[in-house]
Amino acid sequence: MRHGRPRGFGRTVFVTVCAPVAAVSRGTINGLMAAACHRAGIAPVGAHRLHHTVASELLSRGAGLREISQVLRHQDLGTTAIYAKVDQAALSRLALPWPGSER
Repeated sequence: MRHGRPRGFGRTVFVTVCAPVAAVSRGTINGLMAAACHRAGIAPVGAHRLHHTVASELLSRGAGLREISQVLRHQDLGTTAIYAKVDQAALSRLALPWPGSER
């Protein structure tokens, strides 16, 4: 990302590879996602799902909400919390039993 792309796109992740180089539109990404889902034989999902996936992956690897919000460019941590779903199964392995419930 640092060396294989033209300057001037800041934090834009997806840019075209052919001239004129520009940021890839949300619609183009949605189309690519739909085509990939079709090839994989799964129900189509939009590019918006990438936000949820990135947030959940970062959370599972130990990132905090503030870090995730910076990656997703959210101003409000409440918005980030919606995206960063907690893995309940992973938490249940870490949680201690409720006092008095052990028999």
